Amino acid sequence: MVWEDDWFGHYSPNGFAVSRGRFAYIPVKKDAWSISSVTNSYGLLRSPWNNNKIPYVTRHHKSYGFFTKTSIVPQCFNHYDQMQMSMFSQFGSSIQYAPHGSLHILAGGTWGADYRFYLQDHYDYNEARAQPLGTITMARIWRKGWMTCPNYCAIDTPLVDCKCTCPDLEKWIRENQTVTMLENMYPGLAAAKHFLVDNHGHDISEFFLRMLCNDDDALTPQIGDFMESASPSDPIFWPTHPTLDRLWVWRKINGFMDESWVNTSCWGHNEHDTTIWHLTENEIEETQYTNAELMTMFDPMLVQVPYIYDSFKWPHCEQEGYPLQLITTNTDIDSGTAPLGDVSMLQTHKQLTDSNDFVFLGWNQEYDFKDPAPVPMR
Repeated sequence: MVWEDDWFGHYSPNGFAVSRGRFAYIPVKKDAWSISSVTNSYGLLRSPWNNNKIPYVTRHHKSYGFFTKTSIVPQCFNHYDQMQMSMFSQFGSSIQYAPHGSLHILAGGTWGADYRFYLQDHYDYNEARAQPLGTITMARIWRKGWMTCPNYCAIDTPLVDCKCTCPDLEKWIRENQTVTMLENMYPGLAAAKHFLVDNHGHDISEFFLRMLCNDDDALTPQIGDFMESASPSDPIFWPTHPTLDRLWVWRKINGFMDESWVNTSCWGHNEHDTTIWHLTENEIEETQYTNAELMTMFDPMLVQVPYIYDSFKWPHCEQEGYPLQLITTNTDIDSGTAPLGDVSMLQTHKQLTDSNDFVFLGWNQEYDFKDPAPVPMR
């Protein structure tokens, strides 16, 4: 129902732009250089690493060649597990991934770089092992400065001439830093058992590094809007993120045992990083709110908080055997604290997650290899 035309439109529209229903052909701002310091190379209001030049909100049903399925959307066990986290540092880190990250992959998708086909076209490599490649994001290596994108491309510039690449790629390979860079870029992938070898045990780490750096004319990745930092362009963003905020508000009402932050190297995610929001509504004030200041403003225990949710009940989860309010003990709202009780009464389901790579989609790390044998490049 959610993906029908009367709701949010299909998540795999032909031609990639949402073309039917109430949200058909929502424009993405063109020539956005004049209003934003952050655009893609074509001047569209998208992430710098996303050189998708379609001027409308886009979606795709594959991610780097791997089919996505509606079954990967977050479920009650994800939200139940989330609500058992009484340390804010753990809660804040986790909520980015299993409780909603897979929905970004599902609705956004990535095309123009079919890792599934590209890998199997060159090596004997089991598809199930390759599936985590469908969960990566170029944002990580762009933010670290390992990948750069053209400053400007005319709208008629072919994608192959306007893509993001790794300028130090040949240097890394020449100086035997291939595995080190893969470990830096995507530690969850590189550390997985046998991920960087083919089915016959041969090291193909250089191939992986070149592929992830788009070192081939066949690799011109373009990302659906919901899969990148301009995701508010897609209307599905707006019912998704208040769902997470509602979880945080309810956990906040029940009390965190520790509300300290664990800062990371990813600017914008830390306690005292500034946001785009100004201190006054007319945006004349130059000073902008930090994450910590906004968290204080939205504290549900304050009478001046500008909004509140009408309930904290999840009856559809109760039907699956979870507590109606996703927490197993009574809440002492007056004191703002409610230590969590014994959660062993329910068998929670765990998905394999990695904080750098979104959610692995049913991937099994263990794999038995055949006897080594030479496999020529095709």
